[in-house]
Amino acid sequence: MSTQKIPEELIILGNGFDLACGLKSSYTDFFNIYLSEEVKSKLGTLYQMFCEFEKYRLKGDEIEKFKNSQDEHERFELVEKHNNFKRLEQDFNKFVPEFNEFKDLNLFDIFFFMKSKKENISPNWSNIELEIQLFLTEGLETVQDFNLICIDSIRGALIDNDRQEVNCDTMFIIECMKLWNRELKIETLEKQILNELYLFEKKFKEYLIIANESFSIKDIVSILSTIIDKIDPPPSYLNMRDSYGIRIGTIFSNTSILTFNYTNKFAEWQSAIENFIVNIQNVHGTLDTEIVFGVDEIAIDASNNLYNFTKTSRMMNNTSYDSNSTPILHPNIKKIKFYGHSLSEMDYSYFQSIFDFYNLYGSDVQLFFYYSIYNETIAEDIKSNQLQAITKMIHKYGETMNNKDHGRNLQHKLLLEKRIHIICI
Repeated sequence: MSTQKIPEELIILGNGFDLACGLKSSYTDFFNIYLSEEVKSKLGTLYQMFCEFEKYRLKGDEIEKFKNSQDEHERFELVEKHNNFKRLEQDFNKFVPEFNEFKDLNLFDIFFFMKSKKENISPNWSNIELEIQLFLTEGLETVQDFNLICIDSIRGALIDNDRQEVNCDTMFIIECMKLWNRELKIETLEKQILNELYLFEKKFKEYLIIANESFSIKDIVSILSTIIDKIDPPPSYLNMRDSYGIRIGTIFSNTSILTFNYTNKFAEWQSAIENFIVNIQNVHGTLDTEIVFGVDEIAIDASNNLYNFTKTSRMMNNTSYDSNSTPILHPNIKKIKFYGHSLSEMDYSYFQSIFDFYNLYGSDVQLFFYYSIYNETIAEDIKSNQLQAITKMIHKYGETMNNKDHGRNLQHKLLLEKRIHIICI
């Protein structure tokens, strides 16, 4: 890859780019492939069986009364309840060995399975990362109010042996970990859950490597050639096209690409004609290295034990010295272009760093937001969601500026100076 040329524009890509190129990289695609309908059905049965016998488990003072009560009627009811518990627990334990696929699952498989049964999760990986963040940061009071699962509810359940304040979903996860011989322990809880996240990431990487085989380089070229500035050749070249469908003689602007995806087929195209792609950086790893799902560092303080889950911490662990590497941010860049990124809060730290580097308020850097209508029946909703995401991101960045007046009028200033562009392709 060339290091001699100076980039003129920075293109930022998200999962929407891979989807537009034909890669089945959405959460729904992944979830439906690696958890078949049979597995989901059996897992649902296993969950129902667990919740059924949990209802009959003796808790708190019931245990003491069961052992010592002199009231025959009271003791009879407790004995009957306990017998029902033992019978249903026995059925559950018989079913588990017959469910062979169960041993290949991990904590986050179970977590997202239960979420999918109760909530409508969008097929957007930023939403999945947000769910992971909420799992790590939700307070125990919220969990008790809404019967949700989080690391605090697991921690509380490990402390509360009587299970009086523990919801069934949390206990199911704890029970699953026991069945996998990876029993959760209070003193190593964060490390164990991080290891489960590694297993979840590994599974997605394996899925994506297979899906990547059908990833079309021609579709990549088609979309990128629309986004990258270029000078078209004279009309005499109108019917002369290369193997990628680009008119021969087309000159592309020098470009750097910052991608939040794990795929990387750009080099195949740009090396075939000229080295106009100056630098490519996969923010969260590639299929050739380790990949990262994580939490934005804004959500968790660096002194917190959970900071190891943040993308910043994870990428620090994967960083090594490379004498040939060049910074993705170059002062010569005057155009920043987004495509296929949800602009979610999970990546605000990156956007803040980029906007700070280019002094977004005081410079002449222009922002381009490209989007595609992937479903004509909801075209207006797609456009509206894009506008809302852009507005939210710019306002959020404005809140970080030292001059609060500048922060409040940042979007207005960008519009007046015609430095913000929203383009449907």
